[in-house]
Amino acid sequence: MSHVSLGLGKTINYNSAAWFALFLFHKGYKVPWKNPQNWLSAELLAPLLSFGLALLRTMYTDDEPSWAKRVIESAMCGLITMSAGALFDAMEMSGDWEFVAAGAIGFLGVDYLKMLMKKIINKKLKDGS
Repeated sequence: MSHVSLGLGKTINYNSAAWFALFLFHKGYKVPWKNPQNWLSAELLAPLLSFGLALLRTMYTDDEPSWAKRVIESAMCGLITMSAGALFDAMEMSGDWEFVAAGAIGFLGVDYLKMLMKKIINKKLKDGS
């Protein structure tokens, strides 16, 4: 197995992901996640907003009795918001629309969105045939 020397007698495996990180840091690459300005982007804040809003909604309405289901519901809302953000980026829309989607998705919840999508798809299938 090939090893790379880090100096001072320390080595790492060549086939590990640390090799790539070592190369980047050795070349003076600036790590984007260490810059607090990058933490305040719409791509990160909108899913967190959706997660928090969905968690508060499930606690308030007591839709989900267990904490595990509340967290899973909230995580799914956050992931749907990330997908909506990618859609807005593909359509070259402003990042502010991600916050609109986050609020709507977090407030409505996954079950309502699933029901709504089923209605839309069934209507399109009936109209198309």
